[in-house]
Amino acid sequence: MRHHQDMSPDEGFVHGGNNYWNTLGPRTAAHHRDGSEIPVVPLIDPSPRTSEALDRNPSSLISPLPSRPSTPSPSRHQNTPHDSPSHAPPPPWNPVSASSLVSSPITRKKLHPNATIQTECKANYANSATPRSKYSFGIKKDGIPQHHTWRLEISAVLLSLCAVAVSVILLISAHDRPLAKFDWFISFNTVISILGAVSRASLGFAIGSCLGQGKWNWFKMRSDRLIAFEKFEEASRGPWGSMWLLLWLKLRHWTALGAVVTIVLLGFEPFLQAVIDFEGRIDSIEGVTPPIIGAGIRLDSGKYYTSPGSPISAIINPANNRTWSVYPHASQPDLGMAASVYSGFYNSSSTNDQTVSFLCPSGNCTWAPFASLAVCGKCYDVMADVKREELFGTDLGTITATATNFETNYTRFSLPYISLSNMAQQKDDQFSAWMAAATITNPGRSIKFKNNHLLLSVVGVIKADDTYRLNKTIWSKTSITATECALYFCTNAYNSSVQHGRLQETVIGTWTERVPGSFSAMPGGPLGPSNFSDFESYNNDSLYSYFGNTDRYDLQLQVPESEAQTLGLVPENATLRFNVSQDTIGSTIAFLNTNFFQTSVNPQAVWPQRGSQGFSQTPAAQAFYESTNLTKTFEKVAQSMTKWIRDYSNATQRGVQEEWVIHIQVQWWYLACPLATVMAGCLFMLLSMLETRRLGLKPWKTDVIATLAHALDAETRAQLRFAERRGHGVRTAERMVVGYEDSGCGLELKAKQPV
Repeated sequence: MRHHQDMSPDEGFVHGGNNYWNTLGPRTAAHHRDGSEIPVVPLIDPSPRTSEALDRNPSSLISPLPSRPSTPSPSRHQNTPHDSPSHAPPPPWNPVSASSLVSSPITRKKLHPNATIQTECKANYANSATPRSKYSFGIKKDGIPQHHTWRLEISAVLLSLCAVAVSVILLISAHDRPLAKFDWFISFNTVISILGAVSRASLGFAIGSCLGQGKWNWFKMRSDRLIAFEKFEEASRGPWGSMWLLLWLKLRHWTALGAVVTIVLLGFEPFLQAVIDFEGRIDSIEGVTPPIIGAGIRLDSGKYYTSPGSPISAIINPANNRTWSVYPHASQPDLGMAASVYSGFYNSSSTNDQTVSFLCPSGNCTWAPFASLAVCGKCYDVMADVKREELFGTDLGTITATATNFETNYTRFSLPYISLSNMAQQKDDQFSAWMAAATITNPGRSIKFKNNHLLLSVVGVIKADDTYRLNKTIWSKTSITATECALYFCTNAYNSSVQHGRLQETVIGTWTERVPGSFSAMPGGPLGPSNFSDFESYNNDSLYSYFGNTDRYDLQLQVPESEAQTLGLVPENATLRFNVSQDTIGSTIAFLNTNFFQTSVNPQAVWPQRGSQGFSQTPAAQAFYESTNLTKTFEKVAQSMTKWIRDYSNATQRGVQEEWVIHIQVQWWYLACPLATVMAGCLFMLLSMLETRRLGLKPWKTDVIATLAHALDAETRAQLRFAERRGHGVRTAERMVVGYEDSGCGLELKAKQPV
């Protein structure tokens, strides 16, 4: 019996499991059927001395030679190589030197005669008829199928690109469209989410495979510490391993791009979801009943008719002393018009809007800018035109009494057509007037409306300060206010809309332009063409004459075309001219100036109701005095009359019905992350494929069988196993430098320096 240090390096050990011999004996050798000897693998002596030696030098471990699977031979041939004349030296191999082991008895076991030896492996590998291909698409070469291909990864990347492309197309088509248009069985968000998941999962699979291939490429190009193999393997499994690979590489190699893509894929779907936003706004819709709103185009209301009898012929033209013949007229105002005047003066200082009638089935409607006939109201301060007079006489006050005569000093404040007078040295008493108001229809007699030829009425108001009413000052020391107001026809341009059932209307333009030649005399009347012209000049082209009139055509108002274009009032169906009949003008002006503002008995409206004047005061007198802001009062009266005109007219403006609609809004900049991730992933895969081809490797990627076949050689694996049993596996992997070598049976990692 010999110790293992006396054995030839060509001899080996057989160990492990049931192959150990239980007794020591002389060295034996197994032979093939052709008589050649099968090398045996030396077993490690299990003695304590051997264990101590292994602890000091774990690299002295020996791993078994590769062999073909075979059925063990039932017979054992024990023979001594030195005694056998047929002994031939085994094929060259590289076991660990036996001198590194402690002397111990040897146990041998004969291998099967059909076992493959290393020499045969080399020969078969070298003489193989199938050449090693640098790049394979899975087709058969010489009848041998190529199992390691990039087909799945290429298909996955194409699927990822298709999913992203479909997502982008859907987003482009959906941008700014109503969400209700996508009446699919699943929501639009879900579709984008599914496409994002498909793109992310398929791209992640391809990147993981490329990271797995990276470990083969890495060690084929360089020798490095064994721990790098683990870094690449873990990176191929997901973001956590990719993060550690990224920290380990520190951007030293483009492989870090794959790790970055794997990590960024975590935010792929959130960013894709963030691309979709929703915005609610009012949209136009088509309904069965179109929205409408009133617009006065032609106003014809009330009655203004010729009184029975002959024409009056007693009016003399002061310019040429010619006599005019005109008809006396009677009138009956429209009840709606009268009601609008009362409504405007009632609570006249209120700023509540006068809402015109409209129809909007959806509760949200809009109208294009349009023009309508209207009534306007305006007031001016005319204190600068007030004349103050100190008078002495009898009953010179505004309020008088039939049975009482007062001869004393009076102070009078007057305008051309109105005055307010009280006893100068008296405080308020039963004959004191606090306010006086009067109306005119002739623009030539007014102070501020001389050029307005569309007047319904001009009202002058002189009002005493409250200190006089409260007996704090005498009349001569009391301050007053003087205001001139007017109501007149006009045309307004409106911008109207209904929001949540509430009308919002803005006046965007106002005009008082009378069409020249309109409101002219009809043929056959008492006034000929020449007399009518003189009559108009005498009345300053006013719309009403107290002493009579003649039959006329409609009054016409117009919107200047240049201004209409600026405001967008020139569509083909826009109305820029508006008519008012003589019946409307005559009955309305007669009502305002002879029934409401003042009466024929009292040419002035006076407040309070005292003396003789108190028996015939109009409702307007109280409204004038109690108004704290005459401008707002007349504006509200004008709004009330305009509302009546627009509601009374049969003309309407058609609008567009709207409703609150949710729209899809694409936030395009959020799409940068998914697109950049896909592009970076495609680039990384292309680089991985090209490098694998350049290195002449097969795309083993994460194949477990390939890892088992081409990872560590026997010696390095034995060292790592021993270190793992001793609890130093990770530390050994961090220190062990390995590189790929072709041993003749394929690539395998071999240690380049002792640990």
